[in-house]
Amino acid sequence: MTLRETLFLLAHHPSGRPRIPNFVLEAGLGAAALMELRHLGILEVTGDGHVAARRTAPSGDPLLDRLLHQLTTGPSRRPHELLPACGEDVKQSVMAGLAAHGHCRLDPAGHVVAVDLAGHRDDARRAIRDSVHGGVASDLGTLLWATELGGYVLGPAALITRLRLGRQSAADPLALAVRQAFPLPAGAFRINGSPGAN
Repeated sequence: MTLRETLFLLAHHPSGRPRIPNFVLEAGLGAAALMELRHLGILEVTGDGHVAARRTAPSGDPLLDRLLHQLTTGPSRRPHELLPACGEDVKQSVMAGLAAHGHCRLDPAGHVVAVDLAGHRDDARRAIRDSVHGGVASDLGTLLWATELGGYVLGPAALITRLRLGRQSAADPLALAVRQAFPLPAGAFRINGSPGAN
């Protein structure tokens, strides 16, 4: 399962009701796709804060390749400028893929009416705790911090882990781009960590 698919599932209740606002989810999914390109060595955020393609060879993933095409043919942009342009496309692609494989159910209008979490929360919690205490936030942990889902996944008692996750994640420009979707200054989140959603 891709990073963007995992984020989508964790962002919903089993009933399909979202845990976070749609604009935050779309920003997070856009960042997830960019992180996947970064993980493949295709994308980087340059020293001046712009997103750049390191190579143009296709990844084999249709969505990521569309995103790569946008990066290589359009003007140079910063992460927070890219997310609004790609978030909806990423969300629709993720929903279609998850529905096709039985991980979520859509009504005739295309709304999510059920998701199969199937242990994803427990798996994510273990992976994030291991990475945080190892000193490096994972891409999934960083996304959960950025979208305010850290509290839901880690639980209300894991305050120290959530604070460490926030400090580690705040160094990631893609995570900070998601935070710019919130009405609060990013600096507040660096100090307070991620309270998350219940």
